[in-house]
Amino acid sequence: MKSAMKVRLVIALHILLVQKTTAFVRAPSSKLRQLSHRRRFSSSLHSTATMSSAAQEAEGTWIVGGGLGGLASAAALHSIANVSSIKVLEASSKDSFSSDKAGAAVQLTPNGLRALKAIGGDELLNSICEAGTKLTGSANIGPDGNIGGAFVTPSTVEEDTGLPVIMVRWGVLRSLLHDALPKNCVEVGTGNDIVGYSLRDEGELGSAKVLPMDKNGDDVMLSNCSKTPPLLLGADGLNSVFKRCVHADTQDGASIDRYSHLKDGGRVNIKAVIPVDLGPEFTPDTTYSYFSPCFSTACFCGPAGKGFTYWAISIGDDGDGNQFIQSSEQDDTQTAKKRLLAKLADVLPDGCQFFIDLIKQTEDETILVRRSEETCIENMSLMSKDGRVVLVGDAAHAMSASYGQASSFAFEDAATLATCIARSQDLRSALNEYSAQRLGRVAEMNRRSSERAAKAMKGETAEDVSKWIHQWNINSL
Repeated sequence: MKSAMKVRLVIALHILLVQKTTAFVRAPSSKLRQLSHRRRFSSSLHSTATMSSAAQEAEGTWIVGGGLGGLASAAALHSIANVSSIKVLEASSKDSFSSDKAGAAVQLTPNGLRALKAIGGDELLNSICEAGTKLTGSANIGPDGNIGGAFVTPSTVEEDTGLPVIMVRWGVLRSLLHDALPKNCVEVGTGNDIVGYSLRDEGELGSAKVLPMDKNGDDVMLSNCSKTPPLLLGADGLNSVFKRCVHADTQDGASIDRYSHLKDGGRVNIKAVIPVDLGPEFTPDTTYSYFSPCFSTACFCGPAGKGFTYWAISIGDDGDGNQFIQSSEQDDTQTAKKRLLAKLADVLPDGCQFFIDLIKQTEDETILVRRSEETCIENMSLMSKDGRVVLVGDAAHAMSASYGQASSFAFEDAATLATCIARSQDLRSALNEYSAQRLGRVAEMNRRSSERAAKAMKGETAEDVSKWIHQWNINSL
């Protein structure tokens, strides 16, 4: 019974690394570098036909946040809705933008892969699959820590859906999405101090525009862009100022407490990717997990593309609510690494020493430490009442990582938003349709993810809704 319970928990918690990061990574391999900005991925839904009225209104849209959701949204607007003028405002510096050491890994399930195919066609989909690892199973390590005795559960996802589960480095995926954009679309080092937005009346009926607003109350302008955007797309992650604006119906997100729309999941997730392969004693293309006897500590690792391995550790708060690492301590990765190694030395059996070895090999600055925080689904909204701000990705629906759906749902958002704009007669109607299409699904996903994570950390199981998740298809909208 204990073994069966732990096998179920593998599914419940094994992708704790799937959360957003905020720095851009360019793919280091020569093959990926050949995907220059002059070559564009073609979408299966792309058409050279006349743009819809909504798409014409959306010309000049600014996207705040150059993470996976922001870049995917820009690519989708370009390829699906034929919007040619798009700007992505990315706060990170040029150096961070081109670093290859940021980010952990991303799990992509069939629903996310379908969305990416809609955005970039078979070329993008195949490039992602080639860059990552197709997972064929998951292994649960028993209490004795014996790797050879781990219970391996084969994956049936590809057999069931026709598409695999892919684990790929966050930076490589972001690089591929960046290559799908028009040249000079991304403005780096821009928007770090955005706290809200302001409306501008351009003097013609129905021509109200919008600009981001900085902490001094001034409009954020781009030196190489003279036109005021008609729409701001908030892709600014978990701590989104635009989410606060939308939820509180205000243009000043700085006046709203960040926790007004977030809830703490009761644990901290620590993760990274390192440039090593797992040894020959591990089953290829398989993720491994170990749960401490009291289920308060969960350890995961697996392949994330040739020559790379991810690891992720989730540590729950103790019975008194004391946090292993608090939010204010997240950026001190050197201290976090030392504390994590000491913790694992106490709770891991001898056979699981490889987790400690992986962490010791990890450079301090590449480790990501994040409290598990989720969007409150009560009164959830995806667009502002004035119709000038719309949310995607974690800014719209940050969720527990128990199903590993953060990135896949962000790609669903991007494809859905672009599709709604491509077929609508006005932008407001397109945003209303997008909100109607997404609200029910993301709220249900947030609820299911939260429930599963909470039960798993207590050694309990929740209903598995993976089949419902994976069946999503852009063609059914």
